[in-house]
Amino acid sequence: MRGPAYRASVDMWTSAPEPRLGPVTIGDHARIGANAVVTIDVPMSATAVGIPARLLGEKSMG
Repeated sequence: MRGPAYRASVDMWTSAPEPRLGPVTIGDHARIGANAVVTIDVPMSATAVGIPARLLGEKSMG
């Protein structure tokens, strides 16, 4: 039995459209750029942009 195509977490910021390919997890407080094609897991508090999406950095939670 297959699980969901993706798993989104709390307080995730996205700009539409934001296609996801494959089983990916988007962490808490993550930000996804407009038109980013997410093919990797995005860790907590990270920013992902581009085609395919790449990680830019993490935002401060303090």
